[in-house]
Amino acid sequence: MTEIDAPLSWTQERIWFEEQLRPGDAAYNMPVALRVQGPLDTVRLRRAFDALAARHEALRTVFGTVDGVPVQRTVEGLTVPVETQDVRALPDPAAAAATALRRASRARFDLARGPLLRVLVVQTADEEHLLLLTAHHLIADGWSFGLLFQELSRVYAEPADPGLRPLRRTYADAVRAERAELDEAAVDRLVDWWRRHLDGVPRVLELPADRPRPAVRGHRGARRRLAVDAATAHAVRELARAHEATPFMALLAAFGVVLARHTGQERMVVGTPASTRGAGTRDLVGCFLNTLPVKVDAADDPTFAELLGRVRRDSLDAFGHQRVPFGRLISGLAPERDLSRNQLVQVFFNVLPPAVVPDLAGCRAEALPFGDIDNKFDLTLYVGTEADGGLTLDAVYDAALYEGERVADLLEQLRGVLARASAEPALRVSEFPLSTPRSAALLPDPAAELPVSVPESLLDRLAKHTAASPQAPALVAGTTADGGVWSYAELDRATDRLARVLRERGIRPGDVLALHAARHPAVVLGILAAVKAGAVPSGCRAVAYTHLSLPTLTLCELLLVSVFLHRSSASHYEY
Repeated sequence: MTEIDAPLSWTQERIWFEEQLRPGDAAYNMPVALRVQGPLDTVRLRRAFDALAARHEALRTVFGTVDGVPVQRTVEGLTVPVETQDVRALPDPAAAAATALRRASRARFDLARGPLLRVLVVQTADEEHLLLLTAHHLIADGWSFGLLFQELSRVYAEPADPGLRPLRRTYADAVRAERAELDEAAVDRLVDWWRRHLDGVPRVLELPADRPRPAVRGHRGARRRLAVDAATAHAVRELARAHEATPFMALLAAFGVVLARHTGQERMVVGTPASTRGAGTRDLVGCFLNTLPVKVDAADDPTFAELLGRVRRDSLDAFGHQRVPFGRLISGLAPERDLSRNQLVQVFFNVLPPAVVPDLAGCRAEALPFGDIDNKFDLTLYVGTEADGGLTLDAVYDAALYEGERVADLLEQLRGVLARASAEPALRVSEFPLSTPRSAALLPDPAAELPVSVPESLLDRLAKHTAASPQAPALVAGTTADGGVWSYAELDRATDRLARVLRERGIRPGDVLALHAARHPAVVLGILAAVKAGAVPSGCRAVAYTHLSLPTLTLCELLLVSVFLHRSSASHYEY
């Protein structure tokens, strides 16, 4: 075997360093699943992938280091492994196939040995197979899968002469050209532009979470999907056209409404992919992708039409400077590393092109929605287009942070914003209703009369006990010298009389009454009498510190104790 070393592209370099921080992580695995119905020839399929590996050097690429610098190596003779499994005889073929696909999609790649594309074929019925392609992001992007499926169709149908044009350049050629064009000075100029462009925009977009954020971010992802009908999707496209925008811009503006309402942030950054392919690289398999932090500016509660105009402006500006390496943008704009979250971009947005599936002679293939996957961001929203023109909202989220119900509600809210914005673009961001069927079921009917539970007051409880058991002990003072035992009736009568005297002395509702009878049972009388008079009982020290601005009268210990000890003598109630 011969090996040819080449540098990494800017994007590959960032992914490679991420892999070194998380060895064995599956976050950069790219699984694509298909259901194939018909007489699939697995021998022919394996030969077709051998031919594709010989054609595209990215499928024969591995990664290593030279003097500590990462490089990619093209290994001649490296092939794409095609594994076959037959689960027809198992009790539940569908469940067994799903388990096999899930395990294969998450299995780690050996970057140093390769190969970095693998294929799994699971036969579930006599003429039904599930086909899984899993590639590492270092060697492929979404465009690469579409290209592979187109070429696979031709090689599978006509293995001897598929009619494919020879490739005029290699992926390594494209990387060298990128490095020559984007030298350090050019990158520094781009980073400076982005620094000015994102000035004043928070570097963190904090969606409310259901659980505390772990100190170190994991990649355990889950997903929720929601369909948008064709009529609403058509209205969104017409809205974009009316404002000289693209559907991408209209969808991002609607997503921005939901994010702004959830986070309370007026300005935010949402990541989106940007292709670095040119005319000479459209027929190459490889990683030609960059991440752009697009600004969404919802300051001053704009109308949706105004927000769309801002998103249009900022998107055009961003894509006009899309060559900036995202890794360098992070080090220039958000250099402080936080292991609990991604730097600069925590929410990602991607409008997918129409799905491409292979045309395998004699078979019918269809894209198969994949289950839970690993995630690279807190939340990623994929928007796909269906055959009838409708849309699919596909959210991949961090399962360590969010419950599925929260994400499902967010998708419902986004669908509602798309419908309302298309009909009423003059609505302001704050005016969009975000109620969903689930949240509406949890909230009470605003027109219904709600039961109000008012806790019993101290005086209500005293009155209740006095009425029920007037002679029962209410206050035990200890010894006879201290006042003995007071019944509820005695306590009620004494505090009524003392409250009357307090009112006669000028106590009004809300006044503070300082009780100077510390550590004596008599203070109970003072508290109850003060409450009956409408005053706020308090100790003298507390009054000195907390009620300096309130009217205050001091009820002295001599008076309280006198009342307490001589309750049997009427003369002592003349105070």
